[in-house]
Amino acid sequence: MWAKRRAAKAVPSMPVVSFQATLLMAITFSVYSAAQNVLQSSIRAWRFTFRDIYRTDMLDSLTFLFTDLKSSTELYERVGDIVAYDLVRAHFQLLKKIIASEAGAVVRITGDGAMATFPTPDRAVAAALRIRDEMGRIRHKDRYLLLKIGIHEGPCLAVTLDDRQDYFGQTVNIASRVQELAASRRICATRPVVEYPGSSSILKTIGLEPVPQLASLRGIADELVVYEIP
Repeated sequence: MWAKRRAAKAVPSMPVVSFQATLLMAITFSVYSAAQNVLQSSIRAWRFTFRDIYRTDMLDSLTFLFTDLKSSTELYERVGDIVAYDLVRAHFQLLKKIIASEAGAVVRITGDGAMATFPTPDRAVAAALRIRDEMGRIRHKDRYLLLKIGIHEGPCLAVTLDDRQDYFGQTVNIASRVQELAASRRICATRPVVEYPGSSSILKTIGLEPVPQLASLRGIADELVVYEIP
């Protein structure tokens, strides 16, 4: 009998978890699960809200054409506000007409400049050449409007806000800076634009040979090969 009692005492007892500890563990798990659900819901709501409000898309390729009137301030000083305004307005009408005919779209008009987009580089090149040729029709007496044009192609972020389409990203920045390099009546374009098969075919057909130059663009770290189309 004594041996049996000793054997019974030798059996290890199981740890007893208090009611308070069990309750604390349950509450902790519930709070953690609830926090996770709230976090996931917030992330999903943020994504939906951002895309719903801004309706953003990343485009693999789009061609941008920037224009700017050279010495537009001097134009107003020289011919007066009314005449200068009529000339500038006529130039914008010409831009919109030609850009639309080449499957492009004017996205922004800022001051005396414009930003337009095209599905492919060759359509932008064709539009730029036509714009340059037809700008000679817009003049006051013997005074012509001098337009600078820059073209670049690449990926970009497309944003729709208040039913208005706009574009952002480094491709847009480079296109704008390339336009700044252009002299009056000159078209500047980057390598992807000039070497695009359709673009090179257009330039070859009319006998234009783009001249490359290594350029530093304002706000862009690396130098870039930019072609001037004479």
